Amino acid sequence: MRTVSIITPFYKGNEHMPALFQTVRENAQSCKAQNIALELVLVNDSPGVRMELPEGPRDFSLVTLENPKNSGIHASRIHGLAKATGDYILMLDQDDLLEPDGILSNMNCLGEADAVLGNGYMKYPDRQEIIYKNKLYQSFINNLTVLLAYGDTVMSPGQCIIRKEAFPKGWLERPLQLNGADDELLWIMMLLEGRRFSINPRVVYWHMDTGHNTSYDFRQMANSALEGCGTLRETTPITPAQMKTFVRRRKIKAARYGASRGKKLLLGLRNPDLSLYITAVKVIKSLGGMK
Repeated sequence: MRTVSIITPFYKGNEHMPALFQTVRENAQSCKAQNIALELVLVNDSPGVRMELPEGPRDFSLVTLENPKNSGIHASRIHGLAKATGDYILMLDQDDLLEPDGILSNMNCLGEADAVLGNGYMKYPDRQEIIYKNKLYQSFINNLTVLLAYGDTVMSPGQCIIRKEAFPKGWLERPLQLNGADDELLWIMMLLEGRRFSINPRVVYWHMDTGHNTSYDFRQMANSALEGCGTLRETTPITPAQMKTFVRRRKIKAARYGASRGKKLLLGLRNPDLSLYITAVKVIKSLGGMK
């Protein structure tokens, strides 16, 4: 029996619990056929708010944890990982969903890799958009240069299943205080340690736009990533040149957020190598072809 532990930080999210339990229940049912068990680990990061858990039968095990104080999403994920019993980890946000067979689909594509990355949809009030329009852009999760010079190519860790043993020690011991980039830091640290992802082109995940997603605040995401510089320097084999690229790209991203068109142009002219590289990746990202 293989077990996948789903780590979900809870922050004043009782309105999301029915849908979360339903998506885990559906996946537990589809996983049964291949002898895969699911464990949901809920980490309450909003002290003083009681988690209201849906009643009724479920085909998965449940672990509930409490942070003694509001600690942020990275620390909450680490807390959940410490108590998870599965050898495979899926980090799912409280307001996102999975396809009914999303976990099974990803597990069937994992193979001998350290992690698997599935496709997904971004769900807006008036439309939905596929995350990866082509296989090349999806494969960039294994390209360290892209992650350093362009940025995160993964919408959410909910698209991934990761072997528990593949989490870098530095990532587990040094949580970011500023929410946003802990998963971006995780991918980079995994690649620096020689870890690799398999690719699942199927849709396994739904990112729900609430209008308050941290991932859309590019300045905070960039500053969160910059907070991880010490962890990268002190716990990974990153080179000075790679570190310089990582820092320069995040500083540009933070400076561009909310800036005038003129300031953005000036930033591009001052960093022509990165500007050309980023443009090339964005062109590839926009191309169709995913079946």
